[in-house]
Formats: sequence, structure tokens, C-alpha cells
Amino acid sequence: MSIGKALKKARQQAGESQTVVSMEANCARESISAYETGRANTPADIFRFAMGRYKDPALAREAASNYYGTYFIPNLNGKNVDLHRCAVTMKSEEEFEEAFNALKQIKKFLTKQPSAIRDYEKQEIVTAAQEVAESMTAGFYFLSALKEYDISWNDIWESHHRELVSKGFSQAGSSRI
Repeated sequence: MSIGKALKKARQQAGESQTVVSMEANCARESISAYETGRANTPADIFRFAMGRYKDPALAREAASNYYGTYFIPNLNGKNVDLHRCAVTMKSEEEFEEAFNALKQIKKFLTKQPSAIRDYEKQEIVTAAQEVAESMTAGFYFLSALKEYDISWNDIWESHHRELVSKGFSQAGSSRI
């Protein structure tokens, strides 16, 4: 799926026409049509408008996927995937536990200088990194499943960002939706 197709899906799920969206987004209806069909790239301001309006995690994933390609959360659309909220919660728990255990195992290696790491230690670090990536994918789909409960993807990330700012880990205004 592309950003445009995700935009179209979110718009249709909200029961809105291209005309309504174009008036609210302050652009031509033809532009919305071009974004949705892939004839034109969706500009950042339209994407942010759509994220604010629809609060749809699929839009966020598609935008990141469009920019990063395979270097971001994959689209789980295979024949064996179960995205029901209960299945996603159980899978998230499993993946978080595996990542946590893998991180505990490599702590002793990370105290060494990178040049002192042996091949088998580096492989364990790679394995831990893969477990963390799997937990990130599971976590993304867990947060996405919360939409059913009217829990806003945007609100979760905005709250998280405020917390990071309050702890001095991030600067205000450095992250926007």
C-alpha cells in the first residue's frame, strides 16, 4: 500500500469525500485524487493534516515505509498474519520478552570496546538487535490495534514526546505529527 492508498482508505473509513477533505486541507480536490491514485506524491503538509484528522497508524507506517523502504516496520499482510487485538497483544508480549532476554544476555559484551568483541559475541549482539526489531514491529501493531478502543495513535506519540522533553531526552518542537 502507498501513502495515497492509505490516505484514501482512511478518508473512506471516515465517510468523507475528496471534496470535503480538499476544502479542509486547503487544496484542490484534483490534488487529493492525484495523491490517492499515486499520480502525485503526498506533500508533508497534507500528510500531517491527514494524520491529525484520521489518527491512522497505517498512514504513519506507509509514510515511513515510503521514505525508509524495508528499513522500517514491515506491512504485515501475509497469509499467516492475525492482526486481531488479542493475537497482537499476545505476540507483542512474546516479542518483548524475547528482546528483553536477548538484551540481558549481551550486556556483558557491550562493556567491551567494539574492537575487542569476538565473532560469536558480535553474532549475539546481532541476534539481540533482530529481537528488538521484532519487538518494535509487534509494538507498532499493538498500538495500531488500540484504534478500535478510540485510543489515538497521535495522542500516544505526542504524550511520549512530551515525556521525553520533560526528562531532557528530546527538545520541544523537534518532533511533529
